[in-house]
Amino acid sequence: MKREKRNRLHRSLLTLCRAVLACLILTACTDDKEEQQVTKTRFTTYKVAVVMPLDTYSKPRYERTAEWALENIVAAQEGLPRGVKIALEWYDENSEQMEELGNRLVNDKDIVAVIGPYSSVDTYALANALLRKGKPLITPSASSAQLIRGFSGMGFLWALAESDISQCEVLLAKAYNSGAHRVRLVTSDDIYGETFKDWFAFQAKEMGLTVDDVAIYEPGQCTNVLTQALQGGSDCVIFVPSDRDDVLTAARLRATLPAASPMLMSDMAYDMALPALGDIAEGAEGVCMFASPESGFEVAYQAKFGDGAPTVEEANIYDALMLLAFALREQERTGGYDLNEQLRTIVSAEGTDLIAWDVCGMNLEFQAIDAGKPYNIYGAGGPLDFDKKVYTNVLRSTYINFVVHNGHFVIQGFASTDGSNRTDAALAGWNWKVNHVDSLEHDVNMEYPKLGERWALLVAASTGWSNYRHQADVLHMYQILKSRGYDDDHIVLIMEDDLAYHKANPHPGSVSVSLTGDNLYHDVTIDYHPTQLRPTDIEQILSGKPSVALPQVIRSTAGDNVFVFWSGHGLNGQMVWCDEPEGITTERMKQMAEALHAQGNYRKMGWFVETCFSASVMKSIEGIPGMIALTAADEQETSKADVYNAELKVWMTNRFSSTLTESLTEHPDITFKDLYYRLTTNTIGSHVRLLNQACFGNLNTTTMKEWL
Repeated sequence: MKREKRNRLHRSLLTLCRAVLACLILTACTDDKEEQQVTKTRFTTYKVAVVMPLDTYSKPRYERTAEWALENIVAAQEGLPRGVKIALEWYDENSEQMEELGNRLVNDKDIVAVIGPYSSVDTYALANALLRKGKPLITPSASSAQLIRGFSGMGFLWALAESDISQCEVLLAKAYNSGAHRVRLVTSDDIYGETFKDWFAFQAKEMGLTVDDVAIYEPGQCTNVLTQALQGGSDCVIFVPSDRDDVLTAARLRATLPAASPMLMSDMAYDMALPALGDIAEGAEGVCMFASPESGFEVAYQAKFGDGAPTVEEANIYDALMLLAFALREQERTGGYDLNEQLRTIVSAEGTDLIAWDVCGMNLEFQAIDAGKPYNIYGAGGPLDFDKKVYTNVLRSTYINFVVHNGHFVIQGFASTDGSNRTDAALAGWNWKVNHVDSLEHDVNMEYPKLGERWALLVAASTGWSNYRHQADVLHMYQILKSRGYDDDHIVLIMEDDLAYHKANPHPGSVSVSLTGDNLYHDVTIDYHPTQLRPTDIEQILSGKPSVALPQVIRSTAGDNVFVFWSGHGLNGQMVWCDEPEGITTERMKQMAEALHAQGNYRKMGWFVETCFSASVMKSIEGIPGMIALTAADEQETSKADVYNAELKVWMTNRFSSTLTESLTEHPDITFKDLYYRLTTNTIGSHVRLLNQACFGNLNTTTMKEWL
C-alpha cells in the first residue's frame, strides 16, 4: 500500500509542480474580487517563537523562508469563512541562554508553540523547560537520538529531522558503496556525537564492515585525534565534527597530511565556510539531510529567491509553520485546548496523499480540515509520516551526498531512509530488528553431576543518581530470584544503596525500572557496597572464602549452579568498578575463571553482563568447561539504556537487562537458546554475544530453571 501511494505521488509530481508556479502567481497578484474575499475571512492571530542561530548568513535565509510560508498560509485561506495567522518572535540561539529562555517561553501565555533550536544540545535544554507545561516544540534540525529517546512519549516534542541513527547508517552505506572494508569513526564528545558513537559499530557490523576504532574527542580538541585517524590506514574515516572550526580543521588536515585515508563528514560540514576555503576544501565530501526533491520545494525556492538550494532547516521551518497553521485551524474547529492533540490529528491522517506546502495544497488541506477529513500530507522537506506510537519524530528523511568542487557544494546523489528495515517503530529506529544471530551448535554434549544448590551473585558496579538504571536492574533481578525461592544466604547482593532516599528522588523509598512499575526496594538484604570493595574481592566472594572483611560469600561446590548478573559501566577490555582506576579486566577475568574451575567452585556458571564493550572482557572464559556468558554488547559497542523518566531525569533500565528480566518473568523455563534469540532480537543498538557454548553444552536442552 505504501508503495502504491508513493507511485501515485510520483505520477502527480509534474502536475503539482506546475500548480506551484500558478500558486506563486496567486500570492503575488490579487484583483478587486480577491481583495473582497480577504476582507470576508475572519483571521485569528497566534504568536510563535522561533529560536535559531541568527548569524549574518543564516538570519536572512531563515527569515525570508518563514515570511514566504506565512504569506502562503494567509493566501491559502483567502475566501474561507475563517483563517489563522501566525506572528513570529525571533530569538538568536547564539546569544540566548537556553534554560533561561525556556523558562520565559513556557510561562508566556501568548506564545502557543516554539520552533527550534538548531543544535541538539540547545534543543535538549529548551525541551526540559517546555516539558513542564507541554508547550509544543517543533525542531527543524536537531537530530540526536538522545532527544528522541529522552522526550519520546511526552507528547510535546515534534522532530522534523529523523535522528542521527539514520545519518550514521547513510554515512556507512556511502563508505560501503565506495568499496571500503575497514572504517573508523572520529566524533565529538557531546550530545550530537553521542548518537554516532552509540550506533557506529553496530551498524558497521550489520553491513559486514570492520571497525578499526571509535575515537572520541573533547569539543575543540580534534586535531590530534583526527590526525591519528587519517593516518591509521582505514579505508574510510567518518568524521562527526562538533562545530565549524572542527570542519575547517578537518579540511586542512585532509589536504595536507601525507597518505591520509578518505574521509566522509557529517551534516555539520554542510556550511558555506567550507567551500570558502578554496583549494584546501576541494574534494571534501560528506552527507547532509536535505529537502526531498519529490516535493518540488527546491524548484519553487530557487525560482522565488534565485540563489541556490534551500537548507533542510529552511524546508523544515516552512513545514513547522504549515503544521502549526493546520493544527490551529483544527483546534478552532473542534474547540480543543491541547495543541499537541491537534498536531497528532493532522499527522496521523490516513487519507489521500497531498503535497501540502504550496498555496494550492494548503488550501485543499484547510478545506479538508474544516470537513473533518484531513489529507496525508507531504511537506516541503518530505513526507510528514510520524511514528504511530508516540508521534515524536518523522520516520523518513532524504540525504544528499555533497562534494566541494570549484568553491561550491555539488550534490552527487540522494539517499533515502524510506524502505529501510526500520518500520513505523517509535524512537527513530529503537525497534531495529536485528538479523545477526550467531549460529548455535546443537551437538555439544557435556556430562554434569546431579544439580545440587543454586547460588547468585548480583552486582551493580556503579554509584550515584545518574547511574540509577544499574542498581534498579539489579534490584529487579534480586526480586525475581527471591520470588523463585532463593533465600538471602544464597544471594550475594552488591549495590551502593544510594537511590531510594536520594535527595533527587521525589518518591522516597522507591526504586523502579518503569514509569508505572512496582517498587523494587522492599525486603532487600544488601551484603556489600561497591565503594567498600576492590575488584579483587569478587574472586574471593565467588571462591567461597569468607573473611572478617568478606563474611558473605558464594559457598558453592562442584555440584551447584552459579548465576551472575552484572550491571555497570564498561570500557574496551574492562568492566569498570566505581571510581577505581582498574576494574575487572580481560586478563583478571581469565585468571578468575580458570581458578574457579580448578577449585571446583561450580557445576554450571552463567554470566549475564550488562556493560558497554562487555564481550571484550567475557571472551576470556572461552575454553573453560561449564561456563557460559551472554553480554549486552560486542567488543567495540556500547550497551543501550531504556525507559527515560523525565521527572527523575534518569534512565530507569537497560535494554538488554529489561529484555532479560522480562523473559525470565514470563518464561521461567525458557531454554538458553530461546533466551539468546529473544535477547538478540530485542536488544537494539548493540549485538548480544553468546560466549563459550562449545565448552558448555546443548542450549536446546538447557533451561533457565537450572538457575531459577
